Order: sequence, then C-alpha cells, then structure tokens
Amino acid sequence: MEALLKRYYTKVQYFVGSVMNIADLHRVQVDKATACLIIADKECPDPDGDDSANIMRVISLKNFNQRIRILLQLIHYKNKVESISDTRILC
Repeated sequence: MEALLKRYYTKVQYFVGSVMNIADLHRVQVDKATACLIIADKECPDPDGDDSANIMRVISLKNFNQRIRILLQLIHYKNKVESISDTRILC
C-alpha cells in the first residue's frame, strides 16, 4: 500500500466527505475519476463492521461510476465478497 501511494503521490488527491452522499460524489467528480482507494481503519474497535462499511462504499461508488477502478483494503480476509466485480481487494 505504501509503495502504491509513493508511486502515484503526485496524482493522488485526498477529499473529505462521504461516498454515501450524492452531493459529495458530484463535488469531487467521481464520475470523472479513474480509480478510488478505500483504506481500512486498522485501529477500529469493530473490524467486521469497518469491512462491511467499506464494502458498502464500494457499492455506492460503483452505482455512481461503473467504470471506476477501486482498490479496497479489508481488515479480515473472511469479509472478502466475490460479487464485487472489477475491485482489487487487499487484506
């Protein structure tokens, strides 16, 4: 993950908001984005809940932009969902 961020440091933009909020998706122009990186909170008290929330974020992004490439980090491998197409999952 660190190598990925270093490689694309000049092309990465960070935004504050929610992918569950349609206004935020328009504001950051997710419809024009080529990729999105969702990073897990390794210090969260409920790892399964965090993984579930991140999977819901993937679904929200895919509903808004079907062409976007998503890199998703999960805390537990057991939470990997096979039905999320075109998504790279890091555990």
